[in-house]
Amino acid sequence: MLANGSRRHIDGETMRMDAPQLTDIDFEPLFTVEEARSAENSDSIGIGRRITLLALTKSKSELVDTVRRIGAEPFGAWLDQVEEFQKELQCLLELSTSAHARLLVAGQMVVDQAPPN
Repeated sequence: MLANGSRRHIDGETMRMDAPQLTDIDFEPLFTVEEARSAENSDSIGIGRRITLLALTKSKSELVDTVRRIGAEPFGAWLDQVEEFQKELQCLLELSTSAHARLLVAGQMVVDQAPPN
């Protein structure tokens, strides 16, 4: 074991690791409930997602025909929407990583039967 102040054997010796306890990690809310609801209801992600899925359902020749048919300005807007969608996904990945860590801390507190602060 290596986490939570565990011991590690090196050349027959036992060393104590000075790792912080998972339950020592503290955090405050990142969003208000209103901010979370607003982000949840944002339609900008939906537009980028739909364009992404549309592009993935077409063959090369079909996509070329579609781009030719819609013209340069809408095509540029589609590219912008997909790029914004990619940025949103990266942000959501970072937020979900933080949420996962917070859940692990809370779960460890319950397992350790430690009262919450």
